[in-house]
Amino acid sequence: YTGGGAVWNFTAGANPCTDYWQGVTCNDVCNETFASLCNIEVLELFKFNLIGAIPTELIQLSALLRLDLSDNSLFGMVPAFVGGLSELKELWLGVNSLHGSIPVELCARTALEVLALELNYLTGSIPTAVGGMTQLSALGLGFNLMSGTLPSELGLLGESLQCKICHSVRPTFPRCLLLIYHGCVFVCFASAIAPLPQGLT
Repeated sequence: YTGGGAVWNFTAGANPCTDYWQGVTCNDVCNETFASLCNIEVLELFKFNLIGAIPTELIQLSALLRLDLSDNSLFGMVPAFVGGLSELKELWLGVNSLHGSIPVELCARTALEVLALELNYLTGSIPTAVGGMTQLSALGLGFNLMSGTLPSELGLLGESLQCKICHSVRPTFPRCLLLIYHGCVFVCFASAIAPLPQGLT
């Protein structure tokens, strides 16, 4: 991938924590004296002009809490390896050109609090495994090319969840519905979401 090089120092011995790279936040104990204890906790590269696939090397950031790569020009699939980031709380990948389905491995990240994948080219259905992501407070899947019904497992996520699944399902007939389901508001097309999950009003 490309982008960000103008504000990052890639010379030998450079440290993204102690050199204060733009978009990089490290743990509190990190400083020049204790450089060996440095761990990247936040990688926030929103509108960073990134182009390419999401690099697999990110799996090495084992202490990562927040990954924000939104509003770039990233392509390829949503990487399954993100599910292996055991500390991850927030994943922001919206406004890119990602395609494919939502990986089941990502849904296994049950501690995730924010999952933002809106404005991509994702296909397939919303995985039923999303019901196990009980810590989610925000779910953004809008403006993709997904199909299928809204899984009843969404009802397991609690009333505090903010859902944005508008236009995520490709319409067959232009009949719009405004639906409220367990505190979530959906703007969808009737033909794409029938039959409705139990409890949908």
